[in-house]
Amino acid sequence: MDWLAVAELADEGSYARGQDYARRGLVELTAVTADSVSALARGTSTYDVVLGDRTWSCTCPVGIRGDVCKHVVATALTAAGQVEPEAPGPQVRADDSVSVVADWLTRLTREAAIDAVRELATHHPDTVDALARLAARDRGDVTAYASLVDSLKTRRFLDYRDANEHGRHAHAVVDELTDALTPGTAAALLPLLETGIRHLIRVVLRSDDSSGIQSDAAGRLIDLHAEAAGLAGPDPVKLARWLVRTGVDEQDFWELDVVRYQQALGDRGLATYRKELDKRLAKEPASFLATRGLQRLAVLSGDVAEMVRQVGGDLAGPHAYQRLVDALLEAGHPDEALRYAREGLESKLVPHQTAQLYDAAVRLLRERGDDPEILRLRREQLQRIPNESSYAVLRKAAEQLGVWPEERLAALDVLLASNRRSWLAALLADGDVALAWESSRDMDRDGSMELALIRARAKTHPGDVFDAYVTLIDVTLATSGERNYRQAVAHLGELRRAAQAAGLDERYADLVQRLLEENQRRPNLVQKLRQLPS
Repeated sequence: MDWLAVAELADEGSYARGQDYARRGLVELTAVTADSVSALARGTSTYDVVLGDRTWSCTCPVGIRGDVCKHVVATALTAAGQVEPEAPGPQVRADDSVSVVADWLTRLTREAAIDAVRELATHHPDTVDALARLAARDRGDVTAYASLVDSLKTRRFLDYRDANEHGRHAHAVVDELTDALTPGTAAALLPLLETGIRHLIRVVLRSDDSSGIQSDAAGRLIDLHAEAAGLAGPDPVKLARWLVRTGVDEQDFWELDVVRYQQALGDRGLATYRKELDKRLAKEPASFLATRGLQRLAVLSGDVAEMVRQVGGDLAGPHAYQRLVDALLEAGHPDEALRYAREGLESKLVPHQTAQLYDAAVRLLRERGDDPEILRLRREQLQRIPNESSYAVLRKAAEQLGVWPEERLAALDVLLASNRRSWLAALLADGDVALAWESSRDMDRDGSMELALIRARAKTHPGDVFDAYVTLIDVTLATSGERNYRQAVAHLGELRRAAQAAGLDERYADLVQRLLEENQRRPNLVQKLRQLPS
């Protein structure tokens, strides 16, 4: 699969932030097959990412809208092996500069220091403001941070570029507030954080935050508020009302998880929180975040029956079962979680939507050391969801028991009978390239599978793939566009290596010349073709 093609569908901001996520190692690939990838993207929150054949999904707010978010980009880049390591920063030089400046300052008289700060204020007022906040914080005074929080506010609509600029500033503000939070400053900082959250929510709701940078900053600020509440010991009733007002009334985008505020709320606060949610639900029974609040209270209670009622509801679909299983595990009820995972698998659900339930059941069975039951479940999963992902997890379970050679042929037969594309993908994953290549000639193949077959065959029989690459390049260039040009040139680069290995350099040179002659009216493409190595 050409995972880079998925990443290139992102807008500029999401692509840049996705690159940053990938470089920082915030993506964990949990399952990889020939044409699907599952991953966890970890930032201020953890999101599930799935990439498929020209498809993608992410559980972050941007991904839920169907856009290619930074988490999808980071996953695609990681899967494609296109992660550039972070360039070593000038840490030594910076430390040296700090040391030199610190030594100089300590030798100044008070009058000379005042003159130096005045000169700095003339040219770098923001730096002096930051130093003033550090000085105030050192005295335990955080009121100097009020102007910093107010800098988050704006009344105008922010287009994409302005939203990204505001988001970068917001992250810098959150960084400074994070540094300011201590047990001694938490109580005074808490109302400032609440003001900042209100500002950011209002700004994001009228911004083009396609890249998600502002939303990330808001999420970080909410996390910081929860931490501050745990340190500050605020009035629990006021805190509970603020949580419902901000988390339910004023927006429906961010969840202010009551579980994180349990210690700060105590029994009084939790009772008020429930009472306030009941009021909202009486007016609007379909309120998602109010309902979600009751579900989180059920997890806090640890009462299985209450969790089934609030979280599971009517258990009408796989997502309801999955939510219940996750809640039971969070509350420390693994036996009940396994019970409901099994129940969900045995109910009449859409098969392909049960993969996560199978994974949850297998994790719980692995903790018990019940490998035979894991193997049985993975066999059942392949029968119900015949694709390469199910094949891959069955292989893992069978290998752990040392029975994969006996299982493999039967598993391939399942795929061949019901999903021939996945059968090809499984052969490639197993390294059985010759069978996949020969069999695929009589099968319908989509572009991604064709490319996977060509790349695999090129490693052992480079001369066989020349014509297939030419067809792929011509099909790609049938439609104009920068993305198609980049893909075609990338395919040419791969073909060049195969042609060299097969002694077909002259045919390759003729192909490039043909493409140059046929595409004179596409200057961007011509420029890329001329930059190819000869």
